[in-house]
Amino acid sequence: MKLKIKTQKFVDWYLNSGSDQEQEQIRQELGNLVTCSLLLNERFTIAPRDLLDNVNTDTIPMHLVEGFKDTDKNVEIGDLNLSNYEIQLI
Repeated sequence: MKLKIKTQKFVDWYLNSGSDQEQEQIRQELGNLVTCSLLLNERFTIAPRDLLDNVNTDTIPMHLVEGFKDTDKNVEIGDLNLSNYEIQLI
């Protein structure tokens, strides 16, 4: 099953969800990634897919998925017990 999520909604959720401490940790990890990449490669690039690849996708809220915008904000993809799904950023 393909679950389609708008890229901007995913990035907003990724950077702004969780507690203040979790948000700070995410920003520090990104900062460390940028710093290391610049020191080693003298350049840095990242795509939303790179962020998605480092997330437990079961924790993504279902209301971000196309066609599920009215779903309770506390329902996560993992709550649906889907055996096989793929997330497509659009």
